[in-house]
Order: sequence, then C-alpha cells, then structure tokens
Amino acid sequence: MKKIYFVLLMMCCVLPVSAEQWLVMGFDDWPPFTGKGGSPRVAVEMLTQALERLNYHVDRVPLPQGQFSRVFTDDQIQVSPALWHDVSREEIMIYTDPIFENRLVLVGRPGSNAESIGLSDLQGKKLAVVDGYAYGEKLASSPAELVMGKSDAANIRSLMKGDVDYVLISELLMIYAKRAQKQGFRDEMEVGKHPQITRQIHFAVKKTTPNAKKIVKQLNGEIAKMMEDGSFYEILGINRIIKDINGDGKPEVLLMGDPARTLNPEEVYYTGGNMDIPETDMEHWYMVDGKYYKTMEEVPADKREKMNKMAEQQIKFLIEG
Repeated sequence: MKKIYFVLLMMCCVLPVSAEQWLVMGFDDWPPFTGKGGSPRVAVEMLTQALERLNYHVDRVPLPQGQFSRVFTDDQIQVSPALWHDVSREEIMIYTDPIFENRLVLVGRPGSNAESIGLSDLQGKKLAVVDGYAYGEKLASSPAELVMGKSDAANIRSLMKGDVDYVLISELLMIYAKRAQKQGFRDEMEVGKHPQITRQIHFAVKKTTPNAKKIVKQLNGEIAKMMEDGSFYEILGINRIIKDINGDGKPEVLLMGDPARTLNPEEVYYTGGNMDIPETDMEHWYMVDGKYYKTMEEVPADKREKMNKMAEQQIKFLIEG
C-alpha cells in the first residue's frame, strides 16, 4: 500500500508541468505587431492572451534587430506572433488562420495627395520602405525611386525632414502614432485612405513543437472566441471595426462605444472581406460584453453606460497621448 501512495505522490508532483504547457515565443521589432515593451505590439499581446486562455505558459523572447531568422533556426523558439504566409516556410512552421490584416498605405506631407494617389502614380518620387521587408510584386512594379530605411520610424523622420516624398507604412501603425503624438505631428502627415498593399498576418507554431497541430487548432478556436467576446478588439484598442457580423457576405460597422462620444471616428480596423461597399451603406452594430445589438436603443441602460465609459477612456488617451 505504501508503494501505491508513493507512486501517486510522484505523479501529482510531475504531471502538472507537462512539456506542452510551456511555449517560447520569439519576435523582433515590427511595430505595431511586435516589439519591446512600451511600444505597440498587438500581435505579441494577442498571442500571449490566447495561449494563456488555453492554459499555456508563455516565455516571451525579444530578438535583437536583424536576428529575426532565429524564429526559424533557434530550436528553443516554438511560436511566432506575426508572420506573413510564405510557402517556403511551410516545412518549418504551421500557420494559423489569418489573425490581422496589415494594410499598407501611403503617407506624405500636407498637399502631397497621399489620400488619393497610388503606387503607380509615383513617377519621379522618392518612396521610403523598410529594408528587408517582402512587399511583393506591386511595389516592384511602381515607378517610384525606392529608398531603403532601417525602420518605419526612421522612414517617417526622413519624410518629415523632406528627404523622401512618401512612406509606405502600416495603417494600424499610423493610427497608434497619431494618438501618441501631439496635434502638430498629425497636422504634418497626410495619410492615404486606401491600402496599396494588403497582407494577412498569422500566428505560427514550429512543427518540432510537441502537439503543434493541436496548438494551431486551439489558437484558431480561441481567436474566434476573443472576437466574439470583444477581447480581441480591446487589445487592438480601436472601437470601430469593419467585419461581416451576420455571415451574409457584406461587411457591417461594429462599434465598441457610442459614436457620438468618440473623438476620432476616422479610426477603423478592417478584418477583411468585401470593402467595395461604402461605409455609409453599411449597417451599424454595437458590441458590449460579447453581445451584438443592431441599434443603440437595444443596448440595456447599464451596458450603454459601460460603452460610454469605454469611449471616454479612449478619448482621454487620444487627448493626453
């Protein structure tokens, strides 16, 4: 009998710490998706929360600039929070469903017509891009003179100094940048309203990770739950979302707060789908506590007050930076 108790005691001590419970996440500096603490890194925070909700423990490892390849070569790194799909990497990584849509827009100085022109209209213009990024064929066919910069921040500085005419940059990053800076910064930037290049961003799990396929399947399900309960959008910090809510193939506007109390209605995040429909023709829905409502009047009074507080917090952040 004593031997049985001893075996059971040993099992209790060993079983809670299984190899699959600990995952090492590796990432470099790619704002607003990855980066060190203190800067926007929504993909790092999103993957961390999704894994923790699935009862995994996460060890986050920021990689030095220029060492992103370690995500694929370092045996200690098991998961990546932000990757463009690349067929050549399928032998190493298993991709989740698309998590984010990275919409790259043109940014110029006031009067540059960045809001209305495209990559094909940049004959004789200097366009700053980040060295090493895989932008694809659309950029390669642009008549612009490409100026390679070390980072998006360096390219913005070049634009403000007049060294380049335009910057190709993440729309989401510009939303965060305009929030964090003073009004003068916002006045010096003209941001394009239409994406020039759109790329889907995935989480990815290294095939050598124990139960890699299971983890990817779990992540796909958990992100869907996070979108339904609203926590996905809370991490993004944007209260206007364009998505197909009812599955009819047409996008709707999902509002996370009362639009009358929202300071900056031009901030919007697209989840993909048919964007040919003008936003003015889209239905507007509301979300609070994971539930959808078609009109503000349908939202219970106590939940409506919660939405207003969410909007006020965002306004405070926008004003104070």
